[in-house]
Amino acid sequence: MKTACNLCFFLSVYAEILDRNQQHLAMVQIPVAFFVPINLPANQLLTITEGSPMIEVLAEESNDIWINVSTL
Repeated sequence: MKTACNLCFFLSVYAEILDRNQQHLAMVQIPVAFFVPINLPANQLLTITEGSPMIEVLAEESNDIWINVSTL
C-alpha cells in the first residue's frame, strides 16, 4: 500500500535548473498538480493552501566560475 508521500514521489516532474551565468544549479521536484491544461478556466486553477504539495529543492550547487553540467 502506498502512502501519500510515496504517491507524491511518483506524481512529480524533476527539473534541473541552471542560471544564465552557469554558476548556480538546482535539482527540483515539481508536483504534477502544478501543471494545468491551457484551456482550463481560471477559476479551476490550483490554489496553494497549507498542506498542498510544494516544489521541493532536492540538491543545489554553486560555483564562482561555472558549473560543468555535462559531468553531473
